[in-house]
Amino acid sequence: MQKNGTIHAQFNGIAEAVVTECGVRAIAGNNTSKGGVYYAIWDTGAYQSCISPKVVEELGLETVAQIPNYTAGGMVMSTLHYVEMVLPNGVGAFKCLAACCPIGHLDILIGMDIIAQGDFHLANQNGNTIFTFKIENNKQ
Repeated sequence: MQKNGTIHAQFNGIAEAVVTECGVRAIAGNNTSKGGVYYAIWDTGAYQSCISPKVVEELGLETVAQIPNYTAGGMVMSTLHYVEMVLPNGVGAFKCLAACCPIGHLDILIGMDIIAQGDFHLANQNGNTIFTFKIENNKQ
C-alpha cells in the first residue's frame, strides 16, 4: 500500500495533547476484518502503540502474547494484538503489534512505532497549536 499524505490539525489555544481520529482494523492472518474509528492521542514518549480494552472487546481481537508494559502510571501486564492502524486523511495504514492498556478517556495511543515513519511537527502559531504529520512516497 502506498503511504502518502498529510494530517493537519489546529487546536484553539495551547493544546495539552494532540488528539485525532484513527481507524483500527482487526488482522486475521494477512487479512483485515472488523474495524472501527476511535479517538487517538499522539505520544512521542511511547515506544509502542496501544489500544484500550474497549477496542479489544468491540473488535474481538485475539491475544497473541502477554507482556509487562511500563506506563506513566507504572508497570501493568498487557496483552498484545495484531491490528492495522488507519490514520486520518488517507495518510496510510500501519500493521502493528499493539498493547492493550488503559488510555484514560481515549481508545488509541499512537506511539513511536508509527510516528517515526513520518515527519511529526508541532508548532505554536498566533497562540494556537498546529499539528502536522506527513508521509511521502513510503511503501509498506
